[in-house]
Amino acid sequence: MTQNTSARRLTAAAQHEQVRVNRIEGGEGLRARLAAMGIVPGVAMSIVRNSFWGPLIVNVRGSRLVLGRGAADKIAID
Repeated sequence: MTQNTSARRLTAAAQHEQVRVNRIEGGEGLRARLAAMGIVPGVAMSIVRNSFWGPLIVNVRGSRLVLGRGAADKIAID
């Protein structure tokens, strides 16, 4: 099975955009940390703030979360 390596990253999403997590491409530690925050493949989220530098603020299941750009860049979205 081949993976689509050209998927759009969370860091490329526009402010106020609604997106869905496709996959998380980080290691087991990152996937576990994001899962603990409710960020798993298939979950919908909205972008509260993405100034294209610094952390992103996202709304996931009614909670606002702050994600560093490194972690956000490992989240592929639809």
